[in-house]
Amino acid sequence: MRKVLLATTALVALGGVSAASAEVSLSASASWVYDSWSDDTAATTSTNNSSTESDADFTISGSTTADSGMSFGGSIAFDDTTDGDDSNMYISDDWGRIDMGEANDAAKSASAGQSAMDAALSGSTKISATDGGLTAGLSTATVVGGENANGLKYTSPTVNGLTLAVSQFDAGAASRADGTQVGLTYATDVDGVGITVHYATADTDSSADVATGATSYETAQSGFGVKVVYGDFTVRAASMDTDYKQQGSTIGASGYEASSSDYGVTYAMSDTLTV
Repeated sequence: MRKVLLATTALVALGGVSAASAEVSLSASASWVYDSWSDDTAATTSTNNSSTESDADFTISGSTTADSGMSFGGSIAFDDTTDGDDSNMYISDDWGRIDMGEANDAAKSASAGQSAMDAALSGSTKISATDGGLTAGLSTATVVGGENANGLKYTSPTVNGLTLAVSQFDAGAASRADGTQVGLTYATDVDGVGITVHYATADTDSSADVATGATSYETAQSGFGVKVVYGDFTVRAASMDTDYKQQGSTIGASGYEASSSDYGVTYAMSDTLTV
């Protein structure tokens, strides 16, 4: 009987050490969006219409720090939308941070938040192109890159306000549309005025081999922006250039270049209200 009691005590003590060595958190969110619009486009489905969309997310995340000072962490997110569930993990130390799994790539990490439309709409619009010419991408018109699965990203330590991020993602065995991204951010404070400048590039290969004769596109994006914060005022300006080149049996027959830019000013009236 004594041996059993000793064994039980040892197990409880070990469990306490394991739980105390890591930080685990749970978070959840839910949203419901209603959009109503009117326009004069030719599409019969686009004039005077409305749509609703709901979304719910639940995330489990955890992190721990080793005796050497190196940090480890990760998360699993459950999403009921078409975006689906995702997971990622990271390792960080004085040399920087490495992210693996599904997360914002290096280009989006640098450019998101400096787009005026991104800051103003926060991705709230759900109107698709077939519903009236507005797209969900309107809210991120000058944000370079995106959120990718099967990605690997390195972010350097910030040195004198300068941060460099480089990432790569693999499209899987069924596609050749792999991509590479680079993001460069510089942040400084001058007499109480916060200034952040970014430059980002993202390149995605054609999804099909030219030899197969299938039609596909390779994409190259580049953009830069600046954000200035003074008190409750924030001024943003950003631009992006995108180049689509067709690949396949009719290589070069089709493709286009697009440029976009946006400017915006926001004022924080309170902790919960921004105009």
